Amino acid sequence: MELPKEVLEVMDTLKANGFEAFAVGGCVRDMLRGVEPKDWDVTTNAKPEEMRKLFKRTFVSNTLDKNAEKKGVKAPEKYGTITVLTDSDVPNLKKIEITTYRKDGDYSDQRHPDDVQFTTSLTEDLARRDFTVNAMAYDGEKLIDLYGGQKDLEAKVIRAVGDPRERFREDALRIMRAVRFSADLGFDIEGETYEAVKEKADSIRRVSWERIRDEFLKTINARRAGAGIRIAKDAKLLEHIVPELLEGDGMDQNHHHIYTVLEHNIRALEYAAEADFPEDVRLAALFHDLGKARTKEGEGKNATFLKHEIESTNMAYEILKRLKMPRTQIAHITKLVRYHMFNYDPDITTDRAVRKVIHNVGAENFLDLIKVRQSDRIGSGCEKPDPYRLRYMLYRADAVMKRSLFHMKLAIDGNDIKTILSIPEGRTIGHIMNILRNDVIENPELNTRELLEQKIKELNALPGEQLELFGMEAKKNIETVEDEEDAALKEKHRVR
Repeated sequence: MELPKEVLEVMDTLKANGFEAFAVGGCVRDMLRGVEPKDWDVTTNAKPEEMRKLFKRTFVSNTLDKNAEKKGVKAPEKYGTITVLTDSDVPNLKKIEITTYRKDGDYSDQRHPDDVQFTTSLTEDLARRDFTVNAMAYDGEKLIDLYGGQKDLEAKVIRAVGDPRERFREDALRIMRAVRFSADLGFDIEGETYEAVKEKADSIRRVSWERIRDEFLKTINARRAGAGIRIAKDAKLLEHIVPELLEGDGMDQNHHHIYTVLEHNIRALEYAAEADFPEDVRLAALFHDLGKARTKEGEGKNATFLKHEIESTNMAYEILKRLKMPRTQIAHITKLVRYHMFNYDPDITTDRAVRKVIHNVGAENFLDLIKVRQSDRIGSGCEKPDPYRLRYMLYRADAVMKRSLFHMKLAIDGNDIKTILSIPEGRTIGHIMNILRNDVIENPELNTRELLEQKIKELNALPGEQLELFGMEAKKNIETVEDEEDAALKEKHRVR
């Protein structure tokens, strides 16, 4: 395995000054998998104050305690991690974290160690790590693998380092990390580790919602996001994070669906992940039918779920708020959930109906709404995410937005022309308006009052027959351009 020069430079600097240095954790795991690491971590027997003397550009990171400075505790000395800034142009190599070998004290709150003891032993440092695949170190030549991490990588297994119950007792968030790594890497959780996940699941309640949110979102953004939710459910973890999802567990739907409400929501997420849709779309896909459990009336094929999208929106809002999500993201996701039930039947998809949908979610969110609906379809058991009806809806939406360009508001209107030329209402004004609009379509920069007023005066000086001819040609040109644009849109969306 070849380490990047930026990482080697950091390690060489430490070694040249008499210290040990190893790449460690996730970056080693990913190199062994042939995957580009998202970030780079180095571990060493150098103390924080010694590291800062060796590197000119550093800052404190991974303080664990946001109030450490206020309490008079300097985070680097307490936790042993600093970040070195490099001159790299590669995003994941601009910052390299270095941490002193350490042993963690007791975890009385099951969140972070009460104290940290620096050590000179790499062996002791690796022993405190969560899973075997994250407990390997590499110095550029030799791989240090004390817990069979490489073997577990080959077997595609997530296994705790040492006693899994002890690992989860130390830090309950590791329970969610096990689920997240399983979903992200496509690995199974080893038997004893999985049993410990189930036994310790309720201890996740002692972890802050911010930390839970971060791991939950990493699971949602994993390539096997749906599998992550299934594991969390089976391990009794989901009931402590998003219990609302479980309301649809085992609940049959009507003739439009072949899956239960929960299974449908998970399958919608699975498709969103397979299609690599953005985070907000994935969350909206998972939450879009939450409200069905609370709005169901009747049984069997004739069951109804009237206004379930409104109840789903309210439930999604409470979940996202509980997870401490940013307000703008909450607004975006809940809007997608609220309006995911739009009708796209070609017989009733008028321009007015399309404009209403676009108005409801905003033009900038329209494609995300379509992605949620595609996920909804596949989650319902449909074979195609984009049937003709949905493609026609996209075509009409595109056409509506394009048409607005052709009918853009000119800086001057018909009344202005009457005033400028001191003429009554008549065909002359129509011809001039067509000519102006045609000019602006071809050159939008001409759409200023000053330039258009000058053009109006020039047109008024033309003989009446010539102005009429120019006006008719302009109108024909506008219609031709509109027809060409419309044909291109139909080809783009594969509709007639």
